[in-house]
Amino acid sequence: MVWLSLALIFSLGTPAAVDRKASSYLQQERFQDADKLCRTALALFETAYGPDSLETALILNDLTLAYRGEGFRRGIRN
Repeated sequence: MVWLSLALIFSLGTPAAVDRKASSYLQQERFQDADKLCRTALALFETAYGPDSLETALILNDLTLAYRGEGFRRGIRN
């Protein structure tokens, strides 16, 4: 699945496009897919743009939403 996430990131090309795809997964409640995409993108974006960049922050936000979505799906409420 990591190869699929990497291929998707490279095919989408930009951090904003990856953010849109992750948002699409989140809207479809495909939290695990969003999680995998975001974790893979996070490592790449931190290296390319730095850990304090807007691009990295967008992915961290999506990753947070994926984690929360999984928690709500499992009945875990914060």
